[in-house]
Amino acid sequence: MQLTQEPLYNATNIALLGSSFPVDTFSDFHTLDKSVPYRFSRLPFWSWSSTNARQRLLALIVDYLQRGDVAESDGRFASGFMEAFRANDIQVLDGARLVLTFMWGVHSNTMSTSFWLVASLLADPDALARVRAEIDSAVEGKFTNLETLLGADPDELDDQCFALLTSAIMETMRLTALHAAVRLAECDFALEDGDRTIPIKKGEYVFGNVRAVHMDEANYPNAHKFVVDRFAERPYRKGQLQTEDEPFFSLGGGRHICKGRWLAIYEIKMTAIILFRLFEISPPASGWYLPRVHGRSIGVIHTKDEVFVQVRPRQLGDAE
Repeated sequence: MQLTQEPLYNATNIALLGSSFPVDTFSDFHTLDKSVPYRFSRLPFWSWSSTNARQRLLALIVDYLQRGDVAESDGRFASGFMEAFRANDIQVLDGARLVLTFMWGVHSNTMSTSFWLVASLLADPDALARVRAEIDSAVEGKFTNLETLLGADPDELDDQCFALLTSAIMETMRLTALHAAVRLAECDFALEDGDRTIPIKKGEYVFGNVRAVHMDEANYPNAHKFVVDRFAERPYRKGQLQTEDEPFFSLGGGRHICKGRWLAIYEIKMTAIILFRLFEISPPASGWYLPRVHGRSIGVIHTKDEVFVQVRPRQLGDAE
């Protein structure tokens, strides 16, 4: 968790909410995030720790909003929503609740996906070697060095030079997404499913089981296996997902497709680039295993276990 999730969480907060946003909040956010499946399903659970974590988070966000000291160098996002709160007379505690809700939407699935990406690559040394080679080639070729890449416009990372890494990210999303879509039919219609036609009546609910689609061997051969290049061989189209025209719903679809999908992919991609460019990451001497899936998960699969790895700096010379 600390290797992938905490740095991603802190960096995204600074980028979106500004340098004055409190940095020491990951532990409380993680505690709250773990309780969300129970809260959404209204299952009984021991809520004391997560309730206290939520209250501490809200207190820090209230203080952040009351100070309102967003630097010009922090960009327009943080100052923009603060201005919107004032313009609409949103009280500071209500504003803090909105910010916390926004934070959960931004962080929860992205952090879990970044964890599973690293875990899946560590479980497949050949895939990890191929992804690392692609990262090294892009850093040293297109971008010259890592510092240049870090300062590049996010749009520049939507590039063929990261086709394999992007495929690995989408494959991780395919394997770990637990979203379910429910839609209310506004009229009678026929739902086509391959060679079948399913009549849907007005007023009926249609439930879309995303995981069932993603695990269907007819859609994805070896569907339960992490295949790093599953989407890498497709023609790379800038500004379009590699999964375009595929039965892929980890990011939603249609009018309700995830509005932050490009930000999420950029965050995960940047995390992987930094980790695999700068560090050798290997399993502990006791060996490697994928963590157990938690029985209560929402959005993206949660884990029961912490995973320990060995991390050491790569020998890259003086450039980085």
